[in-house]
Amino acid sequence: DISEDCTSQYEGIIFRPGIPVEARYIHAAAKADAGNPLIEALPLPRTSSKDIRNAYTKPIYGYEFNPSKSKLQAFSEIGLLDGLRFPLPYHQRLEQENYRVLQSAYRLKELMITEKEIISIGAANDMAPIGYSLIGASGSGKSSSLKILLSQYPQVIEHNIKGVGKFFQIVYLIVNVVPNSNFKALYKEIARAIDKALGYSEPF
Repeated sequence: DISEDCTSQYEGIIFRPGIPVEARYIHAAAKADAGNPLIEALPLPRTSSKDIRNAYTKPIYGYEFNPSKSKLQAFSEIGLLDGLRFPLPYHQRLEQENYRVLQSAYRLKELMITEKEIISIGAANDMAPIGYSLIGASGSGKSSSLKILLSQYPQVIEHNIKGVGKFFQIVYLIVNVVPNSNFKALYKEIARAIDKALGYSEPF
């Protein structure tokens, strides 16, 4: 079972895009996943109310209540509300669902070792649509929630396993989808996102 008070094994490490983080392994939440490095290198989701509250609460910095403020001062501080964040009812489920999706995807992966490289592959026959949709009105906090959620995960994990070797695991990609574009444009954006995650700065 998932602990009710999860602490990431990467606690204290600052995650930066394009910079891999050395894998740290913990026991998988499900016994069936024991020994799967792609899952055991993932931080567990935040599940307790305390963890959710700490992660998703963002106070207004630089604001001080003062009833004697002038109207101009008060008006000037209205924009500070844009930075205010607090836990919403779906945040706990979002954390759990995101972990479940990663878990399900990595269960279908196998490490193929060749003379030149290590490849993570999945059996096409076993692949099923895995994912979730976060739907809501503009300004309801979807992007902010995802940003806080993904801050729990290193974008790229570097594994170095005895007998297997060194390989990289891309946990997530951020892909900009241009409205009214075609699949070619989408694939180019995915390739750009992969290059950015792996620290390649050459133009695509």
